[in-house]
Amino acid sequence: MKVVYGHTDSIYVKIGTEKGSRSDSVRNILNDHVRSKFPNILGLKEHPINIEFEKFYKTLGVGITKNRNAGLISWKDGEHLMEPEFVMTGFTAKRMSITPLEKEVQLKILRMWVEKEPKEKIDKYCNGMWNKVAKGDVGLDQICKRSRYR
Repeated sequence: MKVVYGHTDSIYVKIGTEKGSRSDSVRNILNDHVRSKFPNILGLKEHPINIEFEKFYKTLGVGITKNRNAGLISWKDGEHLMEPEFVMTGFTAKRMSITPLEKEVQLKILRMWVEKEPKEKIDKYCNGMWNKVAKGDVGLDQICKRSRYR
């Protein structure tokens, strides 16, 4: 087990897929370790620190700044997912104020990244989108920011 990323109230741990590396046992190991470092000095009925297992990432890409990550999850809130679900945090594609083209391109690149597409394929997509914009093949509604004026 190896910590690959942590931020604020989250920790991302790489666990093996071999038999015996189940989420419950990993969670128990982490809880025991943290509780040994931070004992319940207040004598509460339950220890104030409780690590929960929320998601299992089939693949995870971590951005280089702040809390930015994207991945495909195959388990969430106690349920196995029939199809991996794409999730992301901290990228501008979640903002309402970006242009439709910004959102489309960022989501496409992030999906390609977590689906482990080759860099050459991602570069080709980016170059193709750049050429479409440069040639004027993208409508103004796709490159203008959405906002309200009062």
